[in-house]
Amino acid sequence: MKRVLVFLFAILGVARAEAQILKEKKVVLPDSSILSYLVNQDKINGLYVIKKGNVDLARGNYVDNQRVGNWYFFNVDKSVFLRYNYDNKKLLFVDNKTLALASVAVKSDNEDVNSKASISMPIFSLEQYLILATVAAESAVRQDQQDKLNNKEVQIIAKVDKKGIAQYFLNYEIKGKTYQDKINLGVNVDWIPASYNGVNYDSDFSLKTVLSFSKEQGFHRKIDWNRSRSK
Repeated sequence: MKRVLVFLFAILGVARAEAQILKEKKVVLPDSSILSYLVNQDKINGLYVIKKGNVDLARGNYVDNQRVGNWYFFNVDKSVFLRYNYDNKKLLFVDNKTLALASVAVKSDNEDVNSKASISMPIFSLEQYLILATVAAESAVRQDQQDKLNNKEVQIIAKVDKKGIAQYFLNYEIKGKTYQDKINLGVNVDWIPASYNGVNYDSDFSLKTVLSFSKEQGFHRKIDWNRSRSK
């Protein structure tokens, strides 16, 4: 009987040890940055990092598939774009100079709400967001329209609902006709919804960018932030 118990405890010990093993997963994102995270029993646990070369663009921690504590998102010059605490659901810092490149339209029938609500924003590096969205937009354009949009300014719109869930669209114009194509960003982005007096609202978060269909450009894209500036 003792031998049986010892054997069972040994099996349980091995199973418990295996359950505690963290396996690193890596994903190459469309902008050639590397997303790395740790998985334990099909749940994300531990450090989550997005790197481009030797630059961290995002860094934070997961516990059982949930983001916890402070998360940091960086500009390509290594300065902090945004810091957010998931435990308290609180924005701790944002680089307003970079954020000012976006325009946000709150979807409300109340003009007071539209003018005074806090804006929606991605809990993500805005520079990387725009690059990923630009790459996704280029993939969405039909081949017969690419020449007409090459080096042309277009609009990337994130339609953010009151729960902070976003859908992404490319808006462009050809010969006076307006088109809107849905795009896939290629990575999950959390959003802070627009809010006024404790009530959340749907909103459109817009940035301008320039598409390029040059085969030589590849993943080594650089966004001209002056041309991306919303009017």
